[in-house]
Amino acid sequence: MNLPEELKGLVVSVGDTLKEGQLDSIIKLWESSDRSFKLQTIVTTWEKQQTSERKMRFHFGWAVMITLIIQITILNVCFFLLGFGLFTTDEWVAKTFLISSFTEVTVIAGIIIRYLFPTVTGSITDLIEKL
Repeated sequence: MNLPEELKGLVVSVGDTLKEGQLDSIIKLWESSDRSFKLQTIVTTWEKQQTSERKMRFHFGWAVMITLIIQITILNVCFFLLGFGLFTTDEWVAKTFLISSFTEVTVIAGIIIRYLFPTVTGSITDLIEKL
């Protein structure tokens, strides 16, 4: 086969002429490798997303837990100070403080459970099946 001079440096070799059916095989091979590349990209991206979400949830979870521990400690100290008579206030203030603090802790714990551990609606296998 005669190639123009400017292409001779770019072409390593020219193979035999394609026969009937070979082109279909080459196209199927190319499509298969293209699907494999898409699948690899999806799995890699999913893995990075899962890792970053776990890391974010870990740090956020610890920050909220430390805050709750500090708040519960302050609540217990105030409760014992009121119980031993070392700290005095009106009865309704003490009751309101205790009830609102325990309610706050319960709600924050519920928020942590709801948003830090969400239910998974879709999974990577659903995405792969659509591919």
